[in-house]
Amino acid sequence: MIQKISNISSTVSFVDVVASQYLEQYAGNPAQLADMLILMPNRRSVQNLKEAFVRAQGDIPTILPQIVAMSDLEEDEIFLSDMNKDDVNEILPAVGKIERRFLFARIIQKKPSSFGLERFSALQSSVLADELSKLIDEVNNSKLDFARLNDLVPEEYAAHWQDTLEFLKIITEYWPKELKERKLTDASAKHNLLLNMKSRQWQEEKPKRHIVAAGIYADYPEIKQLLKTISRLENGEIIINGLDRNLSEKEWNDIEESHPQYQLKRLLEALEVKREDVEERVPSMNKERERLVSETMRPSQNTDEWLKLNKKPFLRETFDGLRIVQCDDLHNEAVSVALIIREKLAQEGQTVALVSPDRKLSRMVMSELERWNIVADDSAGKPLHLQPVAVYLRQVFDAVLQNYSAVPLLSLLKNPFCLSGKNTAEFRKEVRNFETNILRAKKLDITVNKNSEFFEEIKGKLLPLELLVRKKTVGLKELMHAHLTVAEELASTAEAYGAKVLWRGEDGSSAAGFFADVLEKADIFGDINPEEYLEFLENLMSSVSVRKQYGTHPRLKILGPVEARLNGFDTIIIAEANEGTWPPSSSADPWMSRPMKKKFGLPLSDKNAGIFAFDFANLLSQEDVYITRAQKVDGSPTNKSRWLLRLEAVTQASGYKASELYAQEYSVWAKLLDASDTQNRLEEPSPCPDLKYRPRNLSASALQTLIDNPYNAYAKYILKLYPSEGLDAEFNAGHYGTIIHEMFETFIKKYKEKMPENAREKYLEIGQKLFEKYGVEENKRIFWQGRMEKAIDWVLAEEENERIGIIRPYPEKEGKIVLPLPGGDFTLTAKADRIDEFKGNKLTVIDYKTGRNAPTKKAVETFNAPQLILEALIAQNGGYEGIKGKTVDKLSYWNFKGKPINIDEKVEDLLEKGLQKYKELLNKYDFEEMPYRVKRQPKNGIKDDYEHLSRIREWGVYGEEDDD
Repeated sequence: MIQKISNISSTVSFVDVVASQYLEQYAGNPAQLADMLILMPNRRSVQNLKEAFVRAQGDIPTILPQIVAMSDLEEDEIFLSDMNKDDVNEILPAVGKIERRFLFARIIQKKPSSFGLERFSALQSSVLADELSKLIDEVNNSKLDFARLNDLVPEEYAAHWQDTLEFLKIITEYWPKELKERKLTDASAKHNLLLNMKSRQWQEEKPKRHIVAAGIYADYPEIKQLLKTISRLENGEIIINGLDRNLSEKEWNDIEESHPQYQLKRLLEALEVKREDVEERVPSMNKERERLVSETMRPSQNTDEWLKLNKKPFLRETFDGLRIVQCDDLHNEAVSVALIIREKLAQEGQTVALVSPDRKLSRMVMSELERWNIVADDSAGKPLHLQPVAVYLRQVFDAVLQNYSAVPLLSLLKNPFCLSGKNTAEFRKEVRNFETNILRAKKLDITVNKNSEFFEEIKGKLLPLELLVRKKTVGLKELMHAHLTVAEELASTAEAYGAKVLWRGEDGSSAAGFFADVLEKADIFGDINPEEYLEFLENLMSSVSVRKQYGTHPRLKILGPVEARLNGFDTIIIAEANEGTWPPSSSADPWMSRPMKKKFGLPLSDKNAGIFAFDFANLLSQEDVYITRAQKVDGSPTNKSRWLLRLEAVTQASGYKASELYAQEYSVWAKLLDASDTQNRLEEPSPCPDLKYRPRNLSASALQTLIDNPYNAYAKYILKLYPSEGLDAEFNAGHYGTIIHEMFETFIKKYKEKMPENAREKYLEIGQKLFEKYGVEENKRIFWQGRMEKAIDWVLAEEENERIGIIRPYPEKEGKIVLPLPGGDFTLTAKADRIDEFKGNKLTVIDYKTGRNAPTKKAVETFNAPQLILEALIAQNGGYEGIKGKTVDKLSYWNFKGKPINIDEKVEDLLEKGLQKYKELLNKYDFEEMPYRVKRQPKNGIKDDYEHLSRIREWGVYGEEDDD
């Protein structure tokens, strides 16, 4: 018997009940089943119902009924097949989403003043256009008329809303004319026309075929009219789900938009059916759970009824299978959810669904499941802009946009898609050489070496795109075409052109379809600033989802609330049950304020909250339910979902402890999952390499390293581990120091015989040439030149006041001294910044210090700063070419501020003791038993390049002043 309007309890699987009942009804008559038409809300529900029919039949081949998604009527041949073709053809084609968005964006860009702006970026205009498209669809679906905008009196609203309202009137008056000229209609308007035509057709023809509308309750006039028509047909049926039988008549009448039953109530009113007249197709599986959910979702004005719950308490079994998992943060929640899924899937035949509006959490859970080789079927897929092909395309454009800066350039070259027509091994080798020998080579010039053949080859392929990127504006179609052409060229391999490489696979084919659509309509958008292109493109791609087609676990689904409707699973996980996710936070509408929407007749955010409440209530009604939440997300505290708080309140009011619902073991297990079974204390490293591996020569700076931290000397001079040069490094104090040294060297060599009268100008002239030589940007020169001038003035004053009697200055002298040690001769080398020769064969050894701190006099005299002492020992022993038989009587640090740090007393004694001290130090390391230990360094702001290798933060103990 046909039940005109019936309900399926949320405690049972909707699609499985529908499938099994109709298979039973048409058993032995497959032709009638095949003639049956079932209307479902969306494509996902259609797929779910088909799967339910297959499950119900098992291995028996079955002809399925005709199942149509209400959301895609205009594309469904089944729905259109029995309609008058002439009538259908009279309906104008629907304007494409991209075309409509670009048309709106172009108009919006011409009216920035309406939003108080000087201009719109491409992204801003595109986002506003998308929001305007949604507004127009909502108006069409609600059968409203933009003529009603005249009823919204601008003076009642803030000034910026007045401007927006006037602009909205202009667009909505213009849009119908634009559609008429293009012979198009809005997709939503076409959808409604088809619904209306089908409704009239069935009213007139009164078809005898069995027509069922299942699980459809969208609160739009045309849909409700079609459902009403179906309910009046002889063989028409309406099947709803989750109807609340526990609310009293008064409470039912008190329902507001935010209540989960609101849309069902509106539907029954439209169908002119009372709640008590709706029949149940199957008995409820858990009436007590239904009552618990009803109480949890009770209208706010009736929550005083909770005080009476202790008089009619729930059975203890009501809460069986209902658990709450509270986690520390989002990562802890993702691992906890993965553990629940892993546990359930281990049970034979068990099906599991993770339901959450939070796509970030869903992706994190999928990542955690990979440790058990579980691949989840994610209904929402992954946004196109996060797919590998999109990342590559972004890197291609960014490398050009950033003018081939090292970081974006190297990111592109290391992308697996980038092969530039070569085989993988060959290209990767070239990239490695380019990085090591060019980008990370020790050099002062911080720009990319333009003489690299490899770089010129890559740049040559990027040139067509570069020519467009350097323009202020360029046509979107021209820019995108050049972008894709260059990307294909760089993606080419030795065997195939890049187009065959880029556009294959799930993400590649999705990207190809997306760009084909955009390129077709790109002329509509017009010109774009190349600097705005990437963010504009990413925003467009973010609306396209790429779904995995195969290889997923057959008993696991990751669903959004919409996709989870009408399904039944053995275990449901309601994840991220926080306010702002369940329900999602309502975003501000750029086109209408809340009062404007209310007066115009559009639904408010409360209605959206009610839809999510309906989904939450249905999920909560399942037999085995886990509700998870994170107490912090991105470091910020969160609040429990309003519905979770209500559930706890109802539990408490019923005489049970809400804490008994918590299953915290999953959160604990998640923390322990990656924890080590044992915690062994890491021993301090004490490497003792063979003597043959220990260095037989050290520079002054290397000797300083050995004194400061022997382990660093081991890492650098024995293991040969050197810090890589940073990519895209800016001009810094180290570069400045190199220029200062070269400036003084150049000056002294040029004017070694006599100081010129305009010495200051000559110094500055040399300095400016060096700035140009090393590509120092103008805005940085201004800062560093000020310091340079102070250094020049300081040196000139020093030479004028205290340097009288210099016979000859020697700049940048390199020398060495050989020491006999147990392991053989040991060579110490040093490069003196400057050595001044005075009468009487006296020498002053000078070292420049352009940094913040020069060594103190005490550090030199205690031999902890060996630079000057070693340079003096070399000079004393004739180790510098051209400086023989001289005596060092003064050591000096010049830091170009205040007074120089001079050591001119007992220099001979200091050098003698220093030689002995350094011999003793080096002698220790000539024995293999002597380890290169880690010496803790004071926190003086100087970076230790080898601290991470020594792992001192693991085995050492740091004080409160340390960062970690």
